[in-house]
Amino acid sequence: MCMTSKLNVVSHVTITNLKLQMHVFSLLIILLLLITNMMMFIYWLYMKKVQVFHNGWMILRRSF
Repeated sequence: MCMTSKLNVVSHVTITNLKLQMHVFSLLIILLLLITNMMMFIYWLYMKKVQVFHNGWMILRRSF
């Protein structure tokens, strides 16, 4: 009887640990995805800004 209760506690702790690890893992994955999305977005904005700047420069050069 004592042995089975011990086993139950151990398995419960293990399951809880696994759940916690999965939770942390999924959180990390979500964070990673968010960071990559932000990087892509910033890069896209930067490229757009550069393009706009370049186009503006060309227009300025053409007008002078």
